[in-house]
Amino acid sequence: MIRNAEVLNDLRESWRTVVDLRDTIKVNIIWSFSGGGYQSPRFRSISYNLVLLFAFSVLERGLVQLRDEGLFKCGSSRAGHLMESSRDSLNWTNYNAVDKVREDRNDMAHHRKIIDQEVVLAHIEAIQTELLAWGILDKE
Repeated sequence: MIRNAEVLNDLRESWRTVVDLRDTIKVNIIWSFSGGGYQSPRFRSISYNLVLLFAFSVLERGLVQLRDEGLFKCGSSRAGHLMESSRDSLNWTNYNAVDKVREDRNDMAHHRKIIDQEVVLAHIEAIQTELLAWGILDKE
């Protein structure tokens, strides 16, 4: 859907960073646990929460670009407004799931709430599903 090749490549590179960070955290958690080291569940969650902030920014930047390219109209660059304005124009796979991601992201970013790692991983998958549906990410 995004016609600007430079922006599209930037979004794809950013998503590769999300995947690399998520996978690096996972490997290090497994390695640490297998070595008998103690792991704080809160630290694991915090690590993944930081990745979610970045993942959501990829979604948000994608929505801004889709708006700028005329796929929907919105007078704001705020995520909630972009999402609501694009609801009938974009092929949302699960709008409600991503809206929950937005709510949790806001709680994390503005209210210092730490989201459980399993929830965060599901949120990252929900974002990826939308990015795939919109053609921002290539199907692998």
